Parts: sequence; structure tokens; C-alpha cells
Amino acid sequence: LLLGLTPDQIEALRSPSPVISEIIVPAPLDGVITGRSVNLGQVVGMGQELFVVTDLSEVWVVGDLYEQDFQAVRVGSEASITTPAYPDLALRGRVSYIDPRVDPQTRTAKVRVEVPNSHGRLRLGMYVAMSFTTRSGERAVVVPRGAVQTIGDRHVVFVPVKEEEGKFVQRTVRVGRLIGESSTILSGLKPGEPVVTEGSFFLRAESLRAAP
Repeated sequence: LLLGLTPDQIEALRSPSPVISEIIVPAPLDGVITGRSVNLGQVVGMGQELFVVTDLSEVWVVGDLYEQDFQAVRVGSEASITTPAYPDLALRGRVSYIDPRVDPQTRTAKVRVEVPNSHGRLRLGMYVAMSFTTRSGERAVVVPRGAVQTIGDRHVVFVPVKEEEGKFVQRTVRVGRLIGESSTILSGLKPGEPVVTEGSFFLRAESLRAAP
């Protein structure tokens, strides 16, 4: 019974004929073999691990949650999972656990999202991107953190000048809370306005050098 034999198979063992030399041991769950420690013909001992069977119909996705996002994300929050392997695929799940410990180096806590994976697209060890849906009711302009530079006591972004290629103007903005790798802008920018991102530090250096 412990090996998974049915009562009929066990009853057949009482009879000397036919002799059963091979027994199929069914796995205790549906899944895929993710580990094998034996080969055909090998003698095994009691308690030895033979195979690891993993049910991947639902997987755990583990990511890092920044300190400033603790108030917005909680157990039960909705999450969207994307991966470079399937650019057009977005899987939905919910937060099932947030680690109470904060990593002193990254200032993040581990967050776990349970995601249905019926087609097996998500594999063990894959890199994914995780985003959360919050219900604050607040609408805000958001830009990448690298777009905001500090000059003196001001926060500024650099906005390209229309119809003048290669020319940019400084725009003083008021920065709100951080959301992951993005900054909310409370004033100084309108939704849809383009800003410089990766080159903003270079523009800041140029503006400081040109300042009287």
C-alpha cells in the first residue's frame, strides 16, 4: 500500500502464478520529474530518494519589494508577471507572502506571488518582471528615477524642445514618493510629456559647467 499498489495487485502477489517481477510505483502527484538520483539496474536502499516530482500547474514567483512600496503592496494584492521568454504573455497572480525581514544591502523584502501555470510556460529559475496593482485611487505622473536630477535644492528633469533636435530645457519638478524604480511627479510635468532618462546625468553636468 505504501508503494501505491492497488488492492488487486496486492492480492495477485498471494498466488505463485504468474510471478510478478516488475512493479509500477505511481507518483503521489501529477507533475514533471525535476530530479533523478538513480539509473536503470541500480540497487537502492530503504529511504533513498529516487526522483523528485514537481507540480508546476501553479508556481511561486519570488521578487524584491522596495521599502517605499510596503504601504501599497500587501498579502492579497494583485500582481502581473511578464518574462522576456514570452514578451506578449502576462500572467496574473496574487501576493501570498511578504518576508518580515528587510535585506540591509538592497533595502528590499522578498515577496511571493502564486501564479497559475497550466501551460507550463514558467520554468524553475526563470527571470521575470513583477508589477503590482494597487487601489489608492490616486492618479500621478510617473517617470524613471534616473530622469530626475538634483541641482542645488531643486529637483529637475530635462525636456526636449519641440522642433529643435538636440536642445533641452530644465524643468523644475516637485517629487512625490518612489514606486520601485520610478518617481512620482506632483507638479512640473504633464502626462505624456517626454523627458530624458539615461542621458539626464550628462545634461546635468553640462548645465552645471555652463552655469555662471
